[in-house]
Amino acid sequence: MDAIPFVLIFGGGLLLSAWLFHLILAREGEKRRLAWLTLAIGLVTGYILSKGVYVLFRMDVFADLGLGALTELNHEHLSFVGGCAGFTLGCVLAALAAKVPVRRALDCFAAPLALGVTFARAAECFLGARGLDEAEGVFRSIGRYAQGQDLTEAGWTHFFPLSVPNTSYSEDMWGDAAWEQEWVLPISLHIAIFSLICVFLAVHWLRKCSGARGVAFERTVVFLCAPVFILELMRDNLSHTIFVLVQMEQILCMAAMTACILLAAVRSRKSWLGIAVPVFLLLLIIGVNAALQFGLDDKLTSFIDALPLGEAAKDWMKIHPKDWCYPGMILTDIGMLVMELILTRRQIRKEALL
Repeated sequence: MDAIPFVLIFGGGLLLSAWLFHLILAREGEKRRLAWLTLAIGLVTGYILSKGVYVLFRMDVFADLGLGALTELNHEHLSFVGGCAGFTLGCVLAALAAKVPVRRALDCFAAPLALGVTFARAAECFLGARGLDEAEGVFRSIGRYAQGQDLTEAGWTHFFPLSVPNTSYSEDMWGDAAWEQEWVLPISLHIAIFSLICVFLAVHWLRKCSGARGVAFERTVVFLCAPVFILELMRDNLSHTIFVLVQMEQILCMAAMTACILLAAVRSRKSWLGIAVPVFLLLLIIGVNAALQFGLDDKLTSFIDALPLGEAAKDWMKIHPKDWCYPGMILTDIGMLVMELILTRRQIRKEALL
């Protein structure tokens, strides 16, 4: 673990995020001290929720360490989404203290939140084996599209930021030492890139959706969570695994996305169908997503056998579950993004008529 680069990138990212928040508040005519008050409160609430959410999901850690689990400074025993929720809570508390409308404050906070996530995820690359050990096993299947080679051999994948070289030291059965280099995909860096895109989207939505308070923040949250929901599945992180392949951060991201979509459905409704249809589609998407995730663990064999397909197709689905489960999960993820955009657009139009 390279502590100094991590602290510099993470700490610098927090300061830059607070500065961006300061600039946005000044441009929007709001109280600028809200930015620094949010930073001060968020550092406390961010750690509390990051640690608290992790302990809530992993009570076995609490049973082993007792109260020490709440104060243990171990990056593997923290929830990233919980930390983001803590900083958001810090913004809410700061807005109440500064007497700024909460939804207005959150809209201004959307871009700084995304920028903070960008730097925090980039800093993760310096944790452990440079943050690269989580993706090695899962992405070997990508190489099947490169003439049967795995990722460590497929030269077409060897470029930054798609993959980065990772050098490891090993010994063979005779005790001879050797340095080995393989190319792996840095999940944390990929999430950082998506989060950086969300910074610009959040600034755009703040300007475009100023008449509908809360929309810019909720859209930003959904777009921040969407790639994380897929990429976190690819981490080989047992400390965050709840059951089978399900990761803690996945559940938290899905909960956040679901809450934002339901809020948009309620606010944009014209009749009871305006809520019933989005809820039905949302439950359908979540169900399909969950089924596909179990498919990655070979839990859909009976379902595959019941499909009206040829034996060759069924055998392919059983042998290569990643080749159809991951694309299916990405499509469901995109479906949730489309739902959020459609429902919030209806909300904007509805509030414009009031």
